Amino acid sequence: MRLLVTGGTGFVMSNVLRHWLDADPEARAISVDVAPPDASAERHFASVQDRLEFITGDIRDSGLLADLHGAGDIGYVVSGAAMTPTAGTTEATQAAMIVGVNVMGATHCLELGRSLPNLKRMLHVSTGSVYGDGAPDEGPLPEDGYVQPFPSTLYPITKLTGELIAKRYGEMFGLPVHAVRLASVYGPMDRWTPGRNFACALNVMIHRALAGEHWTVSGAAGVGDWIHGGDVADAMCGLLKASALHHQTYNIAHGSAITLADLSDLVCSTVGSGSWSEISDSEKADIRGNPERLKGAWGAYDISRLKAVSGWKPRPLEDAIAHYADWIRGVVAHPVDQLVFVATAFKPIKMRFRHDVQRGNGQKWRCQQDKDCKRTEHPLSSPGLNCSEANRLRDVFVARGRIGVHGASSSSHRSLIGTRTGHSSAQLSGCI
Repeated sequence: MRLLVTGGTGFVMSNVLRHWLDADPEARAISVDVAPPDASAERHFASVQDRLEFITGDIRDSGLLADLHGAGDIGYVVSGAAMTPTAGTTEATQAAMIVGVNVMGATHCLELGRSLPNLKRMLHVSTGSVYGDGAPDEGPLPEDGYVQPFPSTLYPITKLTGELIAKRYGEMFGLPVHAVRLASVYGPMDRWTPGRNFACALNVMIHRALAGEHWTVSGAAGVGDWIHGGDVADAMCGLLKASALHHQTYNIAHGSAITLADLSDLVCSTVGSGSWSEISDSEKADIRGNPERLKGAWGAYDISRLKAVSGWKPRPLEDAIAHYADWIRGVVAHPVDQLVFVATAFKPIKMRFRHDVQRGNGQKWRCQQDKDCKRTEHPLSSPGLNCSEANRLRDVFVARGRIGVHGASSSSHRSLIGTRTGHSSAQLSGCI
């Protein structure tokens, strides 16, 4: 039976697809996404491409999945397509798209599910952002009892709405659908896509550490529950294949919280380079935490339900960070993956920049004859963009909410990897 995943070329869902196909050499799958596979996705799926079909189109289109209605060979569905904006940036410029993808896109996936005669299980991918600040006096955050009744921004509003719609579809149509709520996810394939416009804290830290650079943190006592994307994929595939699920909703998280200070120290020691310091000005900080939010969506999640289903457990955080750092090194070793991705709603445009120079201690890129650039070379994790051209692209597309960057992490190009306002590289959002 085939697995169908919406949002399949994106960050988390590409990990789910790869894990599913790697686990069974006979398995097949379908990826549905608004963007065709970019260079990173092509390399990610290279070893399984003969068993993976790509459908490119907008999940808001009710006819996109029409040809698959009634398909007898689709036994599993993961509704993972989502817009994950940062408040105040693309939330304002793409409000209708966020609602369309996260609510109507999920509904179209449910309609597909109810048409499949051999559907065994369906997962609706939600987020820990639906939780508020409330939590038990003792212990981690459970699935029941702490959801915000009235979330304040479109992302949790639409994700909670999707959960409720999925639950009702299950009740009305006997659909075997369950929801998963993800904590703060990081790891391979975390990059700019049409649906994801920010770099998480660990993404920024590890890129900086690999480049031997410094980063700044405000609110370093702020916490998060960080889970590797590969562990999320393992958990979701386990839920799909479980003989029985006795709950509607499952947290997927590491199950423990860590401060940004301790996380920064762990990255430096694991990677073996990089440094950080705390500053008080959050507007100037590369990474921002909130030390007043230590529980609820920001703290440790209860993963006992998930563990009881299949015996799943996440890898140690240090091992997970080392794995992610190795993946980033591999991306840097493939210049074809270093590109600017200008994502329109329907026609992604790729712009590549030439590889100029290589040094014995690692790959480096040279800024392309840009007289305004003050640096003649950029560290190994930078794509060597022409800085004036990059800034021009930013100015044109930021207002439309349609620019993203793959592989850019040098401080000299920070305006392209941050929150689109150009002054900060990451925000501790708590959850994807």
